[in-house]
Amino acid sequence: MARLYPDVHRPAISTVHAVLDRHGLVERRKRRRNRAMGTPLSNGYRPNDLWCADYKGEFMLADRRYCYPLTITDFAKRCWQRCAGLALNAVP
Repeated sequence: MARLYPDVHRPAISTVHAVLDRHGLVERRKRRRNRAMGTPLSNGYRPNDLWCADYKGEFMLADRRYCYPLTITDFAKRCWQRCAGLALNAVP
């Protein structure tokens, strides 16, 4: 169409697709689902079988620096083994 009629304003591709779709002339593609395969979770039944580490977010200290608390818990006892406030240094 562009070569045959260079003076005519062409509609956008999305407009052409919408018109064809409205009249049932577009065949829908089946969307492939990508299912993530994770690893099985471990179970700790006795103390010290399994420890869990987790960052708890961030908060600002009084001196306007951010603190990133890291907690380490025992899975079986559900109690904290260690909680440390870590400061991340800015990378230049």
